[in-house]
Amino acid sequence: MNARTTWSRRAAAAAKNAPKIENRWTRRAAHNKATQTPAAIKTVSRIAADLLDIDTLETRNSDGLDFHDVSVASLKAALVAAYEAGRRV
Repeated sequence: MNARTTWSRRAAAAAKNAPKIENRWTRRAAHNKATQTPAAIKTVSRIAADLLDIDTLETRNSDGLDFHDVSVASLKAALVAAYEAGRRV
């Protein structure tokens, strides 16, 4: 066994025993997964359709379909509606 093999084994063992590093991206991914329930998606989709005139929140891979002009007043109304819907849950 040479020095390189010994170092590789030690590094692998240290990595295996090291605590999992959690950062804002891993927390955000876990939060998004937990909050994207069918009921939440349905509520947000309804708000987008009713207040922002956005037919679907699915990506359609077309700038003309995926990007929308939204007034500040409509955006504010949609955000307030989403906030209120979250408070009722």
